[in-house]
Amino acid sequence: MPLLKHDTPWVVLTLLVTILSGCTPGPVDPVQQYGDISGYIRTSESHKVIPGAVVVCSGQTYSVSRSGIYIFKEIPEGYHVLTVEKAGFDEYTALIHVLDNTVHNVYMTRVVEYRDISGHVYLDNSIIPVPDAVVVCGSVYDTTATDGGFHLPNVLVDTHGLFVFKNHYVSYESRITLESDTTVDIFMASAPMGGVVTHRVDGAVADVRIEVAEGVAYSAGDGYYRLPAAPRGTHTVVITHPDYDSLTHQITIVATENRLDPVLTRSICDTLPVVEDASIADSDLDGCLDCPAWGDADDNFGDSELLKLEYFLRSEIGPPRVTYDARTRFLIGLPPLPENAGYENMSGVRLVLYLASEQVRTEYVSVRTVKQGGPDWTENSVTWSDGPEYSALPYAATLIQPGQQLEVEVMPLYDTSDEPPGLLLQKEELGEADPPQRLSFWSSEAGVENQRPVVIVRYSY
Repeated sequence: MPLLKHDTPWVVLTLLVTILSGCTPGPVDPVQQYGDISGYIRTSESHKVIPGAVVVCSGQTYSVSRSGIYIFKEIPEGYHVLTVEKAGFDEYTALIHVLDNTVHNVYMTRVVEYRDISGHVYLDNSIIPVPDAVVVCGSVYDTTATDGGFHLPNVLVDTHGLFVFKNHYVSYESRITLESDTTVDIFMASAPMGGVVTHRVDGAVADVRIEVAEGVAYSAGDGYYRLPAAPRGTHTVVITHPDYDSLTHQITIVATENRLDPVLTRSICDTLPVVEDASIADSDLDGCLDCPAWGDADDNFGDSELLKLEYFLRSEIGPPRVTYDARTRFLIGLPPLPENAGYENMSGVRLVLYLASEQVRTEYVSVRTVKQGGPDWTENSVTWSDGPEYSALPYAATLIQPGQQLEVEVMPLYDTSDEPPGLLLQKEELGEADPPQRLSFWSSEAGVENQRPVVIVRYSY
């Protein structure tokens, strides 16, 4: 019997439909694809790399290397949010379409922020403050106070050079990165310095103050002093003691040990009495028969307590007209210098003559000084023809008033001889003198001691 009858095609068709309808699958899911993301992180204004920035994408985090490069591996293809953060910059966010290998470079905008810097400036190896130093960071600067303190407000958040300058100091330089308000103490270069303070007669001197900029030390009993921290550079060393002259030295302080051995001096002002004065040295009366002779014109030079310089002028009516003039001069023996005084260490030697009380009128006078050798004086030891040469006029038209004193610089007279020099004074006038002009000074025989002639010597030893 046949398996299929005349209606077999319909049966087969029905069976095939039934089989196919039971085996047909639903929608097929696509295969997942992946890609990489990479790029560099730079500033938007200068395109400098920004190392240390943190990049986040699709749950992965990457810290940017020194080269400023970031990279993510196997990020699913599609759209992802990329964020970048770095202190001092605005946060960066972007939607990235990842397809295979994607390059996305990031440019970040710097946040304009400011911070303060404060602190003190000291010498290194010490707590000695450095005042009046200029501290600079970025475009901001300040000058240190007496305690070395400084304050720099509103410094841009960034990495800056920090500098300190002061005249004659070695400058300071460092780098500083600002992320918050910062306190920093700065130490400028210094080096040790020492030595021994002496006086050529007294030997070692104690309690001497040695000052170098802000550093101060005092000498001990053996004269030794030490500054552990003296500022490096070229400085003036100031050396003081109440019993000695102040002293200054220029010194360049280097990194190694520095030594300075000051030798002090003491200033002396000695007042020496003049004991070898003479009333009359000589006068020029030649040709003037009726000019006054010594001792007969108002007791001329008759008072042993007075030294007198006089000038007389007499004219006879011509023709020819004849003019006679008489000039007087006297000698003074200057005292020897003190034991420790010499021409090389003297600062001045002055002869002081005190006007006598009989000098009652204002008078102009010119006085010449002449050096005369030898300590022994007599009235006839000098004549106009063989006397010493005159000096220049140290007092030209000097106004002498009652109660004044006449001071004559005589230091040059001590420069060539070990023997005490002598001084010759003479008065000269131009024009008529009627009545005769006279200057009277107290001699070494004056009854009042503080009116006697003296020599004042200023010197150091």
